[in-house]
Amino acid sequence: MTIIKRKTKKKITKQIKKLVKKHGPEIATGLVSSIVAGIAAAATAPPDTDDAGKPKKKKKTEAKAKAKSAKKAESRKSKSQTSEA
Repeated sequence: MTIIKRKTKKKITKQIKKLVKKHGPEIATGLVSSIVAGIAAAATAPPDTDDAGKPKKKKKTEAKAKAKSAKKAESRKSKSQTSEA
């Protein structure tokens, strides 16, 4: 299981090399430590949370679909009860 894609890793490496050439190792060290912390947080977070550790919000379409299926089930029950009577 990969945490980051190969292309992403390649782009990060390229940017870090540019930073080291331009600003020196001290600035690059701070950047690298923040990137590593972010990757570690993403790798250890439970799958139902976003990158910040907050629970993921349900999409509106999912909530609407659940409500719609509940209404359908309710209408089926009422139809079956009226046909039995």
